[in-house]
Amino acid sequence: MKYDMPIANDYVAEVQRDYPEILHLTRRSITHLESYLGKPVPEEEAAYIAMHFGGWLHRDGVQRIKSIPPLSSAKTGSRHPRCCGRSSKHCCRN
Repeated sequence: MKYDMPIANDYVAEVQRDYPEILHLTRRSITHLESYLGKPVPEEEAAYIAMHFGGWLHRDGVQRIKSIPPLSSAKTGSRHPRCCGRSSKHCCRN
């Protein structure tokens, strides 16, 4: 990430489809990393980090993540400042 080296992650679509809650929480938790780097973390990297979080949760016996409170009460089309920065219509998980 620091040196902008491209990576490939064949599991991005699977993580997005099967583990949206973990990916969403990962996106919320890496905002400090993005701030430190001065750029957004690519989706491929976020999916890898989510896979690590998911493995840790599985190892610790967590069956289900409780519901996630909304990030904001902003109208559709606005930006999520604490998430991925995408518009709310295309956010990781509204």
